[in-house]
Amino acid sequence: MDYFRNILPFILSIVSAFTNAQIREVPLQTHNSIPFVCELPAPGLSNNGTATRELDCLLTVEQQPEYPGGPKAMYKFMEANLHIPPAARQAGISGKVFVSFAINKTGDITNVTVLKGLGLGCDSEAVRLVKSMPKWKPGRQNDQSVSVKYMLPILFKSK
Repeated sequence: MDYFRNILPFILSIVSAFTNAQIREVPLQTHNSIPFVCELPAPGLSNNGTATRELDCLLTVEQQPEYPGGPKAMYKFMEANLHIPPAARQAGISGKVFVSFAINKTGDITNVTVLKGLGLGCDSEAVRLVKSMPKWKPGRQNDQSVSVKYMLPILFKSK
């Protein structure tokens, strides 16, 4: 039961990203960090055998990662460096590409993946844009730098 209570905020954030739903926060007795523990098949065991392994990314931490200069600087960077792919421009594609990535302990961006894409080159452009960002200030938990999972919508507007 604790697993579902801990994973619920993450699931709600993903669902709201795809449905534009409004989320109302309800206070729960929970910790500030949510380390994920997964059941993974252990090598050499039958299908019933599992091993537990803690993943190396947190979703919520005491201090979230920060783009250098803050959110306004990040959006300015994105606006200046986003290139609308020619195929998307010709097709008049507009919309958001949702990109997931991790900010590791040193502030580097890793594990960039598209959660919801638009196609016609927009997905690869969103990945390129995120990978080209400068180092972030890493998230902190218990006075230590930690890796944090991050999701970012990137807006494409064809004119």
